[in-house]
Amino acid sequence: MRSRQIDFYDYRQSENPPLLHRKETFLAAAHPLHARFARLTRQEEKHGLLDDASSIGTRAGWQARLAERGFRLAGHRLLRAGQAFEPDGSTPSL
Repeated sequence: MRSRQIDFYDYRQSENPPLLHRKETFLAAAHPLHARFARLTRQEEKHGLLDDASSIGTRAGWQARLAERGFRLAGHRLLRAGQAFEPDGSTPSL
């Protein structure tokens, strides 16, 4: 902040915006979403989805990683590619 210059980027119209992984690391442990984000990170780590982070920093890279490993996301839930998402939010354990 020495230069007192701030760069602002608007990715709302981008077809391949950057993604933020491990969101819980940016939140206090008491934050209401911390546990949800931490659970997703543990699942992603368990299945090696966060390995080689250099290729998953954008939407396209992340979607390619999920597809190659046979997964998809439904909100903040990691599902096998063919697995149904239950309306009550429950999913079988991965």
